[in-house]
Amino acid sequence: IFSIKVAEVKEGLHWPLHVYGLIATRDSIDPRRNILFHRIRDNCQTITEGLCDHAPYLLLTGPSRAVGLIDPVTFEVQLKARGRTESEDEVLCFDILTTQHASGYLGCPPHISTSCLRCKQSKLEFAFAVLSQSVEATIRVEIVDGSWPEHLRGLLTTSTATIDHARILLVDSQDGRMPINGSGAIQLSRQVVLAFQVDDDNFYLVAAKGSVVFNPKEAAISNDTIDLGFCKLGVTVAWSLLAPVEHEPWGRPVRCTRTTPPSNGP
Repeated sequence: IFSIKVAEVKEGLHWPLHVYGLIATRDSIDPRRNILFHRIRDNCQTITEGLCDHAPYLLLTGPSRAVGLIDPVTFEVQLKARGRTESEDEVLCFDILTTQHASGYLGCPPHISTSCLRCKQSKLEFAFAVLSQSVEATIRVEIVDGSWPEHLRGLLTTSTATIDHARILLVDSQDGRMPINGSGAIQLSRQVVLAFQVDDDNFYLVAAKGSVVFNPKEAAISNDTIDLGFCKLGVTVAWSLLAPVEHEPWGRPVRCTRTTPPSNGP
């Protein structure tokens, strides 16, 4: 899942929007919510209609695991736009998007597909790709030498070679301080992504620009360093093989994952 965009607003809503609520996905592998976006009213995300890279896009914090290909896959949306008081809050979208026949989205090489959810007061666009040969990558980035300058914007994204024009946002400090905890680890908005197993997985850091390239593994840990001049970033990726789906005796599918987490992982 690359992005979720508020593509259109209507029925009296106006930009900028102060958005809060929940977006989650459910699949046949696990009926529980797999959270993509979750904010409370006191922690809204402000989005605008502008032309900058991330203006109308929601800042995703998931999925926390791979979304299974087995039909159906549903996206549950409960979003509101904050007003001056809670009684003035407006419903942005309360609806469910269901995708069927996911195998129809397969391509070689993989390509990005877009599904739209049209609500009474908005239209949302979901951009995603179906990867038939993929592994899960759990990412950790930390400062191993030097320090991050105050008020210097940091932008960390990842992409795969077959879809290199589309990048998944891991963290964007925008105009604020880079979110770094006491141990030097950068607090990523998203930590789990999928990589096409036959490709390289590319990480780009935009500020003073640097990058590192990893070859996907079935079940292992990869490490490398990005030298930005003012500091060095250590990047750790824990690869998880997505095993075939098995079934419990009563018929519910179960996803089996084999992984070796990083010893200092998040």
